[in-house]
Amino acid sequence: LWLLLAVAKLLASSGEGAIAALAEGLATPELLAADPVATTMLAAAMWDFDALGRVPAGTREKVAQALRASGSSEPQEIARYVDLVVQAVRSPQQRQPSLGAHLGGTGVCLQSVLWLHSLSQGIPESTGSDAIGEPSVSLSGPPLMIYACFIPKWPRPGVCHVVLRIDIYNVTGLTYRNVTVGLSVSRSCAVGASGRSAANRSGRGQEPACSWAEGLGRPCDRTIDTMPCRTSATVWRDLRLRALAPVNLTVRLGYENIAPEGATSPATAGATPGGGGGGDAWSDDEEPEQLQFACHPCALPLSVFFRPFHGFDDPAGSAFPPPMFFLACPHVRAESVAELALDPEAWRPPGFRRLAAPAGCRQTSAGAMACFAGVALDEQSLLCLICRGTESGGCQSLEVRSNSEALLGEFL
Repeated sequence: LWLLLAVAKLLASSGEGAIAALAEGLATPELLAADPVATTMLAAAMWDFDALGRVPAGTREKVAQALRASGSSEPQEIARYVDLVVQAVRSPQQRQPSLGAHLGGTGVCLQSVLWLHSLSQGIPESTGSDAIGEPSVSLSGPPLMIYACFIPKWPRPGVCHVVLRIDIYNVTGLTYRNVTVGLSVSRSCAVGASGRSAANRSGRGQEPACSWAEGLGRPCDRTIDTMPCRTSATVWRDLRLRALAPVNLTVRLGYENIAPEGATSPATAGATPGGGGGGDAWSDDEEPEQLQFACHPCALPLSVFFRPFHGFDDPAGSAFPPPMFFLACPHVRAESVAELALDPEAWRPPGFRRLAAPAGCRQTSAGAMACFAGVALDEQSLLCLICRGTESGGCQSLEVRSNSEALLGEFL
C-alpha cells in the first residue's frame, strides 16, 4: 500500500491526466467498501501533495461519506484522525498542516511499524544491537567512593548482556589494605508472592531470567591488596537478562580492620599522657578482622530492557499522537502520577524515544502532552507511554500501551 502511495505521489506531479486516474481510483466502489484504511491513506496523501482539490466535488463527497461511515466503528483516537481527513476531503481549499500518517489493519499494523523501525536511520537490520548505555551512578560516599556503570548489549532477541563496571576511588589521604569488592543481584517479589519473583521463574530446562554470565574472563569478586591515597580500581562483571524484571544491584565492600596508614589507632586515641589506656580503649581481640559494608541497592535502568523505537517517526503529519500508536498497541492501562510532578518537556525515560508534537498539530487523543516509544528485549514487543494532563496542571496520568498484554503486566 505504501509503495502504491509513493507511486501516486509521483503521478500527482505529472499532469491532470494522472490526477484524474488517481481520483478514479479513489472513488472505486470496491476500494471504498472493502478497504477504508487504503482510502484514508490515499486521501491524506493526495492532500499532502496538493492534489485533492483537483478531484471532482462529487467524488470527494462519496469518499467523505465512506470514511465517515468507517470511522464510526473505529477507536476514538482513530475516529478523530479520520474526521481530520474527512474535513480535508470536503474542504480542500482550506490549507492545513500535513495529514499523512501510516495506518494498517489489525493483522498488519504491528509488522508495519516494526518494518518502519528497521528502516529508520541508524537502526541496524540485524537482530543483535547495542542498547542505550547510561552515565555512571554513585553508590557510596567517602572514604571509598563507588560508581556503577551499566553497558548493555542485545546479542540476540530475548537476551540482554550487561557489562557492569564498578569504579572505586580512594579520596582520602589514607591507605586501605585487602579491599574486597563483591556484587550481588536481587529481584523484588510482588506483595503476597512467595519464593522467587516472577522474573526469576522459568520452566523446566529453561535458563533463568537473570544470571551472572560466568566464563567470560572477568572475575566474580576481586580483592585489592592495597589502595594507597588518591588511587582507583575497577571491577568488571557480566550479567545476563532474559525478561523484564525489577533487578537491583548491590555492591559489598570490605577492608582490613586496622588503623590505615596515617590514621590514629583506636587503642591509642584515648591514651592518657602517663601511658595508661583510656577508659574507652578498644580491645583488638573483640574486633572483626574485616569491616564489611553493603551499598544501597541500585535498580538496573530501563535502558537495559528497552531500546528507543523509531517506527512511529514518519511521516511527520499533523495528527498527534500518531494513529498507529493506538492500532499497534491496543492493550492499555493508566496510572495516576500527579504526586510525581512529572515535567512532560523535561522527562526522558531511558530506553524510550520521545515523539515531538509537530507545530500546529491536531490532537487525536485529548490531553496528550508527550509520547514515548520503546521496543523490549524480544524486539517484537512494544511499550508506549503517553503523558496526559493540562498546561496549567502538568502531567496528571501516565497511559501505558503495548501490543503484549504480558509485557504490560510485567512493566506495571
